[in-house]
Amino acid sequence: MKGKKVEGGYLVVLERGEEVVKSLTDFVKENNIEGGEIYGIGGVKDVVLGFFDTTKKEYLKRRFKGNFELVSLVGNVSLLEGKPFLHLHSAVSGSDFALFGGHLFEATISVTGEFYFRIQPKVVRKFDSDIGLNLIKL
Repeated sequence: MKGKKVEGGYLVVLERGEEVVKSLTDFVKENNIEGGEIYGIGGVKDVVLGFFDTTKKEYLKRRFKGNFELVSLVGNVSLLEGKPFLHLHSAVSGSDFALFGGHLFEATISVTGEFYFRIQPKVVRKFDSDIGLNLIKL
């Protein structure tokens, strides 16, 4: 992982073999980021996406094996119980050009990952038992 401070935030490049969610979370911790937005593109493999079932109050997860274009990653950075928390959604596409999207749980860089963090003021999340998720509290 390589990161560079740029106007308004950071540019982060992940290299082949790095796990996306873990690596980006580590970057946020190392740079004391308490709020912000994240955007990214690249090439990934072995992706786990989720869809939140509001009735069951849990994520349905699906693993996609193989190589994919990371067509888009968008999300935000907040604090949950005082620790950095990334809420990430992504869209991936394979050689058949079919697009899959959802909450990103896992992905490993297969080619490169290019991410931009735009820093914002501190954001806090708390568990909402009615919904079953950790939601932003303003």
